[in-house]
Amino acid sequence: MDYPETAGLLGTDLALAQPWTAQLRSSLNLPVLPPDLVLATLLERCQDIVQTSFKQGIRLVKAVEDLFPEQPQALEQIAGLVLTPAYRSGLVEAPAAELEDMGYDQASQEQQIALSMLAAQEILSALSLTVSAQTPRVTRDWQTALGMVRVQGIYQAQSPGQLTVQAHIPTGGSLTLAGEGLTSSAQRSQAGLLSATLVAPRPNHPHSLEISLTGIGMPLQFALTIAAE
Repeated sequence: MDYPETAGLLGTDLALAQPWTAQLRSSLNLPVLPPDLVLATLLERCQDIVQTSFKQGIRLVKAVEDLFPEQPQALEQIAGLVLTPAYRSGLVEAPAAELEDMGYDQASQEQQIALSMLAAQEILSALSLTVSAQTPRVTRDWQTALGMVRVQGIYQAQSPGQLTVQAHIPTGGSLTLAGEGLTSSAQRSQAGLLSATLVAPRPNHPHSLEISLTGIGMPLQFALTIAAE
């Protein structure tokens, strides 16, 4: 299968995004991994979608619609199926050996859409960080072509509240935490720890967490949310 629309959409951005896809190639729980071009597209789309309040079915459609631009009805139908617990085992895991023999490019279009949506589901989960007064810390490791990035969100609930992000990066880079008109950032020229803090952050609102690494042209963006309990 060729991806002319996707290739045009990404262009040289694909090479810039690929260092971040190392994590996806090692962590996605799928019988067959989509090609790098598809993973890079999904990662790019999911970084935008994770900041929204769309329902999960709409998120999955939006994540893959650039890959399958002429299949709007099929996307909606398959998104509904993908969200049912039995779908993964019934349609994807059951023919796993067959899919592994064929590979992604030889799979049916329905299987390609399903695999892409299942990948998007896992990517959106990996890009979503949630803290609360009861669970004040959350950690996410993200493997890159340059080494491991470890991100930790820390929430202090005592008034006025404080949201801190610490990131251990394998090379020089920067960190930006933003939400509701507030922004905090940090940068360094070598590997090490970055930290940014927002005071009085808003609960139940996604805060944007952007990490850039020297040598990778495109940043990686997470959504960090404080759950009000």
